[in-house]
Amino acid sequence: MDGITFRAEGKLPVQFGGRRIWAEREGVFYAQRDDFPSVAKSHLRLLDLPSRRNAKQVMARFGVATLQKDALNLKICSVDEVVEGDSITLRSRFDLSKPYIAALRKALSPDGTHLRRLEAVQLKVAAHAEMELSIDGTKIVEKLDPWRHSFDGDTLVITVDGTRSFEEVMDLGCHAVADGLAELFELQSGADFMPFLASSTDALRRAHLQRALPSFSEDELASLIGGVDHAFVSPFAPDVDAETMAAGPAVAANNSRDGQASSTADSGNHESGPDPDEVPSGAKPSEVELTVQQRQPQSNTSLERTSFPRRTLRVSGPTGQVPNPNGIHPGKGTDRRQVFTRRG
Repeated sequence: MDGITFRAEGKLPVQFGGRRIWAEREGVFYAQRDDFPSVAKSHLRLLDLPSRRNAKQVMARFGVATLQKDALNLKICSVDEVVEGDSITLRSRFDLSKPYIAALRKALSPDGTHLRRLEAVQLKVAAHAEMELSIDGTKIVEKLDPWRHSFDGDTLVITVDGTRSFEEVMDLGCHAVADGLAELFELQSGADFMPFLASSTDALRRAHLQRALPSFSEDELASLIGGVDHAFVSPFAPDVDAETMAAGPAVAANNSRDGQASSTADSGNHESGPDPDEVPSGAKPSEVELTVQQRQPQSNTSLERTSFPRRTLRVSGPTGQVPNPNGIHPGKGTDRRQVFTRRG
């Protein structure tokens, strides 16, 4: 059966009213989220497919739209927070694991949006939590099942069963947190985060990070954990200071413009002059030779620096004004230019 025929005549495995049935595609939705209340399943026909699958792939394969949170007005309406006991350990492990989880994701997929959200997320442990949703204009309130999660803005809420032992609370609670992080990073599984959440010491978390990133050196791991991307900085990237750029061939032209502007101001004419950031039409690229040196890791105490062959930089034109740290032309910025490396 081809795709067109399937979408017109085919049937899908559907969960409806607590039963698994085969139904036509019309009116079937896919529940992508883990915090979808079980009470809603008796009101909707949901595709019998595990959560956190790619919505576009589900649509392409089954012709079923993903049920959006906004469509149901799904939100947490009450939380019975647990602030003492095992919840203290859960929150502590989450906070201590965040730098290592961020380091792992930064190395595998440096998406700044998700990483910034991770920094803002706070964990809230609850004995009970209720969610409110709206289906066909009817408001339904249902509790969040134990060991599940849901986001309330930048707060990750997980539910626990306080009657369980410490080991069970830690294990199942960490799994709930990992599921929440998988949702945050739009992953199908949070298994990669469990070693960090389950670890009781930083030494163990660092060992797990080393196992996950075996090609990274100790210095690179330290820079990732510290939030500095030294691991991804090219050792051949040139350091160009303002004084060097001020000596470029376009400075004379800028100085002439500055002189003309001063004369105009003295004569009482306040009409604005040419835009200093605008590259004159027909301007030819000029060239400046700079020595490129390899950058040294922060932990390297050696004073020796390795020199590399000179590289030629092509200057395409001025791009704006930057402060001059060396005091050249007080009160004025040094011309900054776009440069493109070229093998010399």
